[in-house]
Amino acid sequence: MRKIIFLLFTILAAWQVKAADKVRFVAEAADVVVSGDQVRLVFTVNSQDIKDFRAPSIKGFDVLMGPSRSQQSSIQIINGKRTSNSSTAFTYILLAGSPGTYTIPAASVEVNGEKVFSNAISIKVLPQDQTSGNSGNNGGGSASSSRSQAAGSRISANDLFITATASKTTVHEQEAILLTYKVYTVVNLRQLYGKMPDLKGFHTQEVELPQQKTFTLEHYKGRNYNTTVWSQYVLFPQQTGKLEIPSITFDGVVAQQTVSDDPFDAFFNGGGYVEVKKKITTPKVVINVQPLPAKPAGFSGAVGEFKLASSINATDVKTNDAVTIKLTLSGTGNMKLIGTPEVKFPQDFEIYDPKVTDDYKLTNSGLTGTKTFEYLAIPRHAGNFTIPAVEFTYFDLKSNSYKTLKTEAYNLKVAKGQGNADQVISYFTNKES
Repeated sequence: MRKIIFLLFTILAAWQVKAADKVRFVAEAADVVVSGDQVRLVFTVNSQDIKDFRAPSIKGFDVLMGPSRSQQSSIQIINGKRTSNSSTAFTYILLAGSPGTYTIPAASVEVNGEKVFSNAISIKVLPQDQTSGNSGNNGGGSASSSRSQAAGSRISANDLFITATASKTTVHEQEAILLTYKVYTVVNLRQLYGKMPDLKGFHTQEVELPQQKTFTLEHYKGRNYNTTVWSQYVLFPQQTGKLEIPSITFDGVVAQQTVSDDPFDAFFNGGGYVEVKKKITTPKVVINVQPLPAKPAGFSGAVGEFKLASSINATDVKTNDAVTIKLTLSGTGNMKLIGTPEVKFPQDFEIYDPKVTDDYKLTNSGLTGTKTFEYLAIPRHAGNFTIPAVEFTYFDLKSNSYKTLKTEAYNLKVAKGQGNADQVISYFTNKES
């Protein structure tokens, strides 16, 4: 028995060592570059016991250098426990060629006698700037230089601006719209302040975005900009007609290089920097909101795509027992604005206000998730009763028509009992969502 336990521990330890030494071979490069810019492509494997590195075929780029091989090792001792890490990197310096999207296939290398492959990567090459200020390059030179502004020059509306775009400009009332504010800049933007005004005619919810903004390159109207999505909102129009999303004025702070009078300072330090304030005004957006077709009886106000399910805790009960029915509405749309469906309990039942539980998240298409309605009633008299089916009518955006969802009806057998439902009622009426 001891030998078996010792063998199990040995196998487990060996498995842990093997898991810790799992080979990772990773390829990394910039996602987006400009034609004429240099790109650093690195293949890294977490081992130094390697051989037979096989580079992939690289198309769309000129190889300026590489592969250059480098190794790195580190040892850490924490609380007496010693760990070591080692890696080998193969580095290329590439020159981006014609605009387009290029895939660099996987490389391979032999590690401890086993052949492993890296991931493939995709790089998008943007055209060079076509602005008149870049004509002196005649298509040559680094595109990155055309994205930097001359020291002390005026910041124009083409150097820094913010676009406002709506995912749809013609919608039905209560149909979700994604409104996006996106920053385009060729200057060193340090800070930006702006507040969304209260919009008349819309129910507005802000999309949660990272506080730390990440800029990416984008070719826009013949020029390459650093861009980031600054803010997004999901709007639900509450009235029909032409609704206007007004312009917003943002206050930007730009770090701009200054020209130094001291030639030594200008040569060695490149001069200094000053903060320049810049006001940026977004364009207004007009949304054409069409009315819904003639609304049928029992319309819930829901617009989107939905499903409805129901359940009951029991169909054989006694007087003073609690009967609970749960309706679960799932889907995507204006879920926050949907009214509570009606459950028609028999007249002899004591009825309590339903509990509503929301479990949805904000998406580009609206609110996605579930909305649960829980109903409680107490039968006070014995007999056979029927709780009719619940109907839920909504406007379906895919078919542009009304649809009615229907649950099953429930038949109850209520026997005479001596129970007391006070405790159940107290729990139901006081519990938190």
